[in-house]
Amino acid sequence: MNGTGQDLIRLSLSAAQSQAAGLDAQDLAWMSCLVQMDRLEQLSPEQRGQSLCRALMAPYPRGFFEALRACGGLKRFLPELDLLFTQALPDSGIGTAAPNLGEAQLRVLGCLAASGAPLAQRLAGLLHRIGWAQTEGGQWGYRRLLARPGAVAQAALAALCERMHLPEPSLQLCRLLMQYRDPLLHLADGEPETVLQLLLALGPSQSPERPGPGQPTPSLGILLYLCQLEHEAVTGRVGARLVQARWWQRMQTALWAVPVPKPGVSHELAWWQAQLDRLNQILQHDLPMPTHQRPPST
Repeated sequence: MNGTGQDLIRLSLSAAQSQAAGLDAQDLAWMSCLVQMDRLEQLSPEQRGQSLCRALMAPYPRGFFEALRACGGLKRFLPELDLLFTQALPDSGIGTAAPNLGEAQLRVLGCLAASGAPLAQRLAGLLHRIGWAQTEGGQWGYRRLLARPGAVAQAALAALCERMHLPEPSLQLCRLLMQYRDPLLHLADGEPETVLQLLLALGPSQSPERPGPGQPTPSLGILLYLCQLEHEAVTGRVGARLVQARWWQRMQTALWAVPVPKPGVSHELAWWQAQLDRLNQILQHDLPMPTHQRPPST
């Protein structure tokens, strides 16, 4: 019986071309045979990484992962993602809420694909929750598991990269999201000092436009956008209808309002207090409800 791991990947990629481009029973049976013959394990790390990147940049990337999962190949190709489908999310009482973490991440990926987001955002949207687990009491163990913010997720990503070669520049956003997702999602109280600390840590650009040569990337704006997509994916609610939507807009405004000093420059008390006062005015201002934003450029 002939067939290679590349044949299996090719069929899975064909399901990622459009929502209607599903696979029939014969294709799935053939793919299951290839999985059982360990064809995916025969792919090189370079082939695995190239396959994942092609799937992420496809018009309908969900189809690739659903096809692999249907034939039992996802646990061989990307076990970190396959495990997220076993992690049930708390019932929010909303009919369209995601039932598990895997589904939530595919929803985020779908939104990013529909907006034409670059590879870095798609990798971050899909992979930043790998390594998560539930505690015995059913609570998400992020804070209890991590000695440092994002440590377990970062370790899971490092292990994945040993099996699958991915472009290093495209992984930086994923690592940032792993590290800062939890504090960002708990900033809804709008404490100016905490916001300012994140602005200093992430070093945002001073302009909402695409940064020029030598300018830093607007990391915080992208992180906020990905956090908002995840919130919508988990709850099934569009951000513009949430109370938190005003906070998202305030944070976006604050991102461009604070002149962050260059690295190594001491932050004088007067400067610090002036920025806190400025942020406090922004965070307390009653802004109009925003429309759903396009993803920031990278």
